[in-house]
Order: sequence, then structure tokens, then C-alpha cells
Amino acid sequence: HDGTLAVPPGSTAAQVVRRLTDDGQVRSVRWFRLLLRTAGVDRHLRTGMYRIDRGLSAWGIVRRLASGRSVTIKVTIPEGWTADKIADRLEAAGVCGRDAFLAAVSSAAAEGFLFPDTYDFDPYIPPERARDVMIGRFSSAWRAAVSSSTAVEMSTVSARLDRVRVGARWWTCAEVVTLASIVEREGGRAGERSSVAAVYHNRLKKRMRLEADPTVQYALGRWKERLLYRDLDVDSPYNTYRRYGLPPGPIGNPGAEAIRAALFPAPDPVLYFVADDGGGHRFSVTYGEHLRNVRERNRRLHRKPPSR
Repeated sequence: HDGTLAVPPGSTAAQVVRRLTDDGQVRSVRWFRLLLRTAGVDRHLRTGMYRIDRGLSAWGIVRRLASGRSVTIKVTIPEGWTADKIADRLEAAGVCGRDAFLAAVSSAAAEGFLFPDTYDFDPYIPPERARDVMIGRFSSAWRAAVSSSTAVEMSTVSARLDRVRVGARWWTCAEVVTLASIVEREGGRAGERSSVAAVYHNRLKKRMRLEADPTVQYALGRWKERLLYRDLDVDSPYNTYRRYGLPPGPIGNPGAEAIRAALFPAPDPVLYFVADDGGGHRFSVTYGEHLRNVRERNRRLHRKPPSR
């Protein structure tokens, strides 16, 4: 007994009585049904998640159900998660159904704008409400990030229609979030995101392909620890090894730090980076320097003793 009673949409009084009986909360089914009828709860069950402490009287349980005061569900969404993973977590927590949430996200083209944070949701809410709460949290974080920009055009309709000047060109909110989603997935040490963003900004300026591994993983539809050369040939508009420019949209939902990095990249001429063996990256300006970093990284990996 975890102290809660779930009343999903469409539940009947008989089903609720059965759950309480199976849990040992109700001893006299006939008496409890009479109390439900007396309070009118049998005809007007309110969807929700109710706190039912062990030892609460039958009348106390009925009053709790009649009040409609449902407990909230705390859900944490990590940075970089896709809508698919968010949908899985919301369904597992009892917030809303997975497929319905994904349909709501798709209808609003909301991938990238579901802000990663900790939320207190009511149980079994319409998926559109869960989506809109996350988009609202994104809008607040976005406006806070662009407030220190030297040039920004804020839409009175939606933050997603904002435009902001980054370097020499104007970017839409969607373009910034798309780049931020790549930066987020690249990971690395705290404070490195602005350097990762600088690499991609500099490549775009030079009309180089981004060649970002996370975009290939997104195109494949699964996240792999290590990409193979054949993976880089996947035919997808999200494959930045084959296509120039940004992918068509975000590949995940970035957090505030990644968004700020995309807006304010480090003022460095770096064009390449490779993961080091300490959880970060080594950055370089020239391809020759990059190859030396790669060879040095590979030598260190080969010198490591086998794990036991």
C-alpha cells in the first residue's frame, strides 16, 4: 500500500470499491457502497490520484473522494530528452497517455520546446495541458535568455516567433533551439557548451557541414554508444554528415544552458572537437590539429588496461 488510490478516467464505483477491498482498506463492501450512494460519489466519481492513508475510516475515504482533491504527481524531465522519452515518463507516472501526448506534441510541432524541468502535474490531465505547461516554461526560459541579447525582435503572439541576432545574422527561435538541441546532446563538461556551439556557428559561417553525431542518431531513430561508418550514410534530412545547414528541427528538448550557448557562443575560431577520456572535449582550429587530437585520444584509449 503506497497511500494512494488511482481513479483513472472512466472508472466506476464498483472498480474503486474492488481496489479498496483488495488493498484491505474496506472491510464491509455493502456498507461502503451505501456510503458512496449517500454522498452521491457513486454517480460522480472524479478522476484523480487520492491520498488514502492506512487506517482511514470508510466515511473518511468517501469524503476524500467526494472532495475531488487529487494529489499532484512530481515529474522530472532531463535535458536533451526527446518527446518520445518524455511521453514514456508521463504515462508511467500517470499524468497522461503516451500516444495521446505524442499526438498533441506533433499537432503543435512542439519537439524542442518541451522545457526540461521538474513539474507538478495533476493526474490524468489532457495531454494538451501537459504539453502547454512545458511550452510555457520554455517561453519563460527563452525570454530570460534573450533578454541580454543586443538585438532581438519579440513576438507578441508567441516566444516561438521571436527573432534574435547572433553574430552577423538573424536567427529564428526555432533555429536557435535546433542548434541548442545538438549542443545539448553533445554533452561534455560544465562550461563547454559555448565552445561546442562556437564550432557549429563557425562551420555554418564557412558553409561546412555540421557533421554532428547526435543528428545521425536521431535520424536512425535510436541512440547508439558509438556510430559506425555505415550509419553516417543514412538518408535523412537530419543527417548533417550528408546535408548542409541545420537539420529541419530540434533533435531533442534542450535546457537553459544549451540555449544560452547557442545564443552566445564562445568567441573562438574553433572548427573541430573530439571527446577526451575525461568526459569533456578537445577543441581545435585546423584539421591537422584535430587529427593530432584524435590520434592522441586513441593512443590513450589503447594504453588503458582492460576493465575487470
